Amino acid sequence: MDETTIERQTTALAQKCMSIAVRDQESLDQAGQLLRDMAAMEKEIRDFFKPLKQKAQEAHKAIVAAEKLKLAPLETANDILRPAIKNYLVVEEQKALARDAVLQKILEDERLRLAVSASEKGMEEVSEALISAPIFVPESSAPKTDGISSRPITRYEVFDKRALIRAVSDGLITDDALEVSDKYVEYLIKTRGDGASLPGVRFYKESSLVVRRNR
Repeated sequence: MDETTIERQTTALAQKCMSIAVRDQESLDQAGQLLRDMAAMEKEIRDFFKPLKQKAQEAHKAIVAAEKLKLAPLETANDILRPAIKNYLVVEEQKALARDAVLQKILEDERLRLAVSASEKGMEEVSEALISAPIFVPESSAPKTDGISSRPITRYEVFDKRALIRAVSDGLITDDALEVSDKYVEYLIKTRGDGASLPGVRFYKESSLVVRRNR
C-alpha cells in the first residue's frame, strides 16, 4: 500500500459513509459495516505511517544531538566570556560613578569657598546665588564596544515566605503573589515601576549583556 492507494480508498469510503441514510435494518447493517471498514482503514493508515514517524523521530533526535554537539564549544566559551565582559563593565561603571562623586565634591567645595569669599566681601546676593546655583557634573562614560550593550534587569529573592503569606491573608496583595515568578515580577515592574515591592521579597538590579549578531 502507498499514499496514493490510501487516499483513493479513504476518499471512496468517506463518500459511502456520507451518502448512506440509516432508515431500516438493512441500512443499519450497511452503516455498521462501514464503521468497521473505517476502523480497519484507520488501522492500516496508522500502521503505514508508524515506521515513517519512527524514522523521522530518530532523524530528529540525531539532528538535535549533532546540533548540540556543535554548539557545545560556543556555549562553554559564552559562559566564560559573558561574565568576564559584564564584570569588567560593572567595575568600570563603578569607577565612573566614583569619579563623578569626587568631581561633585570638588565642585561643591569650590562653590562653598567662592560663596564664603563673596560673603566676607559683603556681596551677600552673589554669595546666595552661588549657594543656590546647581552644579552640573558631566557623567563619565563607561567603556563600549561594537555590538555589545548592557541593560538593567530586575531580579528577586524570596527571603521570608511567611511575610508573603501574611500579606495575602491580610488582603494586602492578591493570591497570585504567592507563586512569585519571573512573569509576575515583570507584571509588577510594568505596573508599579521601580517602586514595585512585595513583603518578604527582595528586588535588586542586575546588568544583562545584549549581543547584536554580525550581519
